Amino acid sequence: AVNLKYICYLVLLISVLAGFTFYKGKSFSLDPGADSKSIGQDPQIIILGERQTGVPWLEQQLTKCFPKVTTSFHRPHTWFQNPTQSYKNAHAVLLTRDPYAWLEAMKHSCLNMPTHRNLDWKQFLEKPWTLTDNERPNRDKEYENSTQPVCQLKFKYSQVIPCVASSEKNDHDNPIYELDQETGQPFDSILQLRTAKFNNFLNVVQPHVGSIS
Repeated sequence: AVNLKYICYLVLLISVLAGFTFYKGKSFSLDPGADSKSIGQDPQIIILGERQTGVPWLEQQLTKCFPKVTTSFHRPHTWFQNPTQSYKNAHAVLLTRDPYAWLEAMKHSCLNMPTHRNLDWKQFLEKPWTLTDNERPNRDKEYENSTQPVCQLKFKYSQVIPCVASSEKNDHDNPIYELDQETGQPFDSILQLRTAKFNNFLNVVQPHVGSIS
């Protein structure tokens, strides 16, 4: 019989050849209030990655091989992570793609970024990462003086626009434009967001380049 462990490593190898990048970390932080799929005390694998990097697919494959795999950290894998509690004996897998392939996929889907739809390539790359004219909807006014994580996905008011999710839109159409987590300002472009997001993931898991073990 074929050893299941080697099948799992083959899955990772195929993913690397397909354009994904993997990192390993031996410790990272976790918000104790995360959901039921969150990491516990035992060795586990957590997968982080932006939209269109293959996180759901890899989670599905690794779940067949390893007992505890999750894509939920302080908040779901797609978004900036702001964890508070340290955990040991766990490994993190950070997924990224070739920039051109990723941008092509993001432009095609526009998940949670409705103001970036129907733009040509130059407009898509250069448009600031925010709502049109950086204007917040009226429903956000209730929280404009708050410094607590009262907004969608447990973000603070200064970390996301809009703060309150739109009840009139489905999950994919609901705008979620993450702001610079330090300055509270919109990113100048989607590529600037990409850089900041991946740096955030790296800082969270404190990884070194290597393979999953």
